Amino acid sequence: MKTIFSNRSLECLFNIKSVFFLLLCFLGLSVIFQDYSQADKVLSTEEKRSDDVEVEKTAPIDDEEDDDNDASPIPTSDLTGAGAPEPVIDSFNPNDSKQMNANKLITFAKEISGDDVDAGSDAAFGGAITTIADRDGNGIDELVVGAFNADDSNGGNPGVVFVIFLDRNGEILDFHRITSNEGGFVGELPDDASFGHTLTNGGDINGDGTDDLLVGAPDHIHENNPDKEVGRFFVLFLDKKGLVTGQKKIGGKDDGWPESFNSDGDELGHTVGIIPRINGETYHSVGVPGDDDGGKDAGSVYILKLKPDGKVRASQKISRKIIGSKIIAKKGDRFGDAGTSSILDIDGDGIPDIAAGASGADIGNGANEGKFWIINLLENGSVKNFTEVSDLTQDILANETEPGDFFGHGEFRTGSFKDNAILGVGAFGDDDGVTNAGALYLLLLNKKGNVEGKLKLSTLLPDFPINLLENDWFGFAAAKLGSFGNGTAIAVGAPGNVAIPELEKPGKVFLLFLNGIQQ
Repeated sequence: MKTIFSNRSLECLFNIKSVFFLLLCFLGLSVIFQDYSQADKVLSTEEKRSDDVEVEKTAPIDDEEDDDNDASPIPTSDLTGAGAPEPVIDSFNPNDSKQMNANKLITFAKEISGDDVDAGSDAAFGGAITTIADRDGNGIDELVVGAFNADDSNGGNPGVVFVIFLDRNGEILDFHRITSNEGGFVGELPDDASFGHTLTNGGDINGDGTDDLLVGAPDHIHENNPDKEVGRFFVLFLDKKGLVTGQKKIGGKDDGWPESFNSDGDELGHTVGIIPRINGETYHSVGVPGDDDGGKDAGSVYILKLKPDGKVRASQKISRKIIGSKIIAKKGDRFGDAGTSSILDIDGDGIPDIAAGASGADIGNGANEGKFWIINLLENGSVKNFTEVSDLTQDILANETEPGDFFGHGEFRTGSFKDNAILGVGAFGDDDGVTNAGALYLLLLNKKGNVEGKLKLSTLLPDFPINLLENDWFGFAAAKLGSFGNGTAIAVGAPGNVAIPELEKPGKVFLLFLNGIQQ
């Protein structure tokens, strides 16, 4: 493991003019980076925008079992108990990226390799990232990392999920594996299932007081036809040690799933996410990028309510065909191949909105350039409005992305700036520095979901503290960790190009401490 520190002299701040400027900026601008509990305040429905785009809506989610226990929102915690950070002017300014350099923003970087947890070569460690609430009592939430090409104990490669216990310096204290007959998981996973391709903290689904996991396995074979890779996802119920106490595979006819995905390449479970606090309840989302609803591989996203046993209680489908619009998910876009988690209440109507990616979408003549959508939801989980984010639809992103960038992968909610949302967005095929090194964008979104500011984290950012290599795929996955000091820490995955086995790259996760950004 390698630890990199970037220190910046603060001598220029200690003069009268600078102090006066600090006070004015801090008090006048009131820049606050908030947690879900602050950002998702429920507003009156009278405050909904009157200029929403009208789209065809599907029927509301029909919930016939309101007496069941509902999943709780993702728990949040102050990981260090340090309280609010000292104000740092210009430590993050997405509207002034030309003057930004890394040591204003990133004060600490920590690399965790797949070798550190014995993931094996070509494991794709870092292909998915989330956290679960502190299990070992040290005040630090546990890091959960997917390695979707890793081997199980039988020598197959179904994929592995690692639960990693960290100290306050980001050092590994302990870890355990979840895969075929390991970590409490019962039964064999099929080879090449890509178990751990995506992860999300699902909240407390079964009501036992601990976080549970949703794990995608988009290349899982059909139960009765091993020649078809249809995709499945799993609900894993965890105990206080982060071990599996129960599990439910979703995608078959007996689990409440609204339709049967039996076609080769559907990729059910390519993404999974959580949408907290819609009418006080928690919903979940699942991407199916190989769905042909509205065109071959146009893709779809499902908004789900889960029962305490993990089965699907009710659902709402989002696709080009159902929405009745040519804006979302045309043929080949693979809508739902990235994102799908809640990002913030962008439009201020009291209902969390989601970002859903199509990172393999072609833009103009550019293959796999990528894009994503900000989707404003209604109370029943259907679509209220949507905004496409790509270099063709957003002026500030014009000519920003290139073919093969896979822009739109790995969206995650970072915080807010002047009451507007900041969204982290990966572009793992970006060629800054070297081919396919990857990049992560921090995008400032206004109330309509349009991009007003951007900051690109890549090897071309001055003083960038990470040595990215060819085919690292930095930005394939990312998640907000909380605080490892006076600021916010994020984890960014670089799983490596598993399409080139001779590289023998196990994959990496980078912990980045972002100075001046609160949770």
